[in-house]
Amino acid sequence: MEQMQTEIDQLSLVCQAMWTLIQDNLDISESELKERIVALDMLDGVLDGKMGAVKMKCPECDATMNNKIKHCMFCGYQPESGGSPFTGA
Repeated sequence: MEQMQTEIDQLSLVCQAMWTLIQDNLDISESELKERIVALDMLDGVLDGKMGAVKMKCPECDATMNNKIKHCMFCGYQPESGGSPFTGA
């Protein structure tokens, strides 16, 4: 449990550093950040303060896929890599 808290603390520090760099260099307001957080939170259809799975249709078999699973569980289709490194994180 202590290791998890250490990782959370480190991620919080990194997020704060990134936010202050963005704010200083790109002139983005805190309200814009909050709007983006809500928009990203709503990608899964639930405003709950966390990233949930985003459902999408498999382009091969039209089954419902989950972005946290790296392939279609029905036909085995695997999306090409090269997307966001944060997808499914």
